[in-house]
This record gives sequence, C-alpha cells and structure tokens, in this order.
Amino acid sequence: LYSIQNGYIKNVTDQTTLEAFLKNITLGGAGYVVRGQTVLKNTDIVATGDVLKTDAENYTIIVQADTSGDGIVNIMDLMQAKRHVLKNRLLTGNSFLAAELTGDGTVNIMDIMRIIRIIMK
Repeated sequence: LYSIQNGYIKNVTDQTTLEAFLKNITLGGAGYVVRGQTVLKNTDIVATGDVLKTDAENYTIIVQADTSGDGIVNIMDLMQAKRHVLKNRLLTGNSFLAAELTGDGTVNIMDIMRIIRIIMK
C-alpha cells in the first residue's frame, strides 16, 4: 500500500484521515503525526509534508498529487503541476515528490494526466 523509503511515506491517497493512515501502516513502536508544531487528531486529514514521528525515526508523508500540502487534491494542485511542466514555477521538495506520480524522476504530462484522474475520481 504505502511506499516507505529514505525517510518518506509515499502513495498516501488524498483525504485520508489520520485514523485510516495509522491503520494501514506498520513501523513498529508508537507514533504520532505532526503538521508544523501541531499534533494531528484521528479525524484530521493527513497532508503532504506532515511528519510521522516514531520512537526510531521520523517520516515525511507524501500524499499523491497533493502539491499544496492540504491533503485534498484539487484544481490548485493541478495548476501547480502544470506551471512546473511549463517551467513557469518549478516545484521543489515535498511538492515535487507529490506531483511525481510515474516514478520516472520528473514531473511531466503523464503526471498531469494522473492528477486529472485523481481529481475526477
């Protein structure tokens, strides 16, 4: 389900509550998720850039296509990815990782198409 590597948890779908997220992950040891300095509640939606803190390590959460970091994929995320492809405003860091859906290391038209599919679901 989730891909866990190099301090990141990827393949999280948009609008996933913290409760659902924690049910689908096994890392051993207790953990909690923070957004900035705020600890999320079970009913909160996890977003790109949130951090799962465990006894052993911290993991940054990357929600598929959530370039804006609000946990909900919408037209704003699509526009940010489009601007990147057109070289108007490049995505970096967690936003880039959220938009890079094909696994080829770039954000291109194929990623745009996947974002559209996520929005249209």
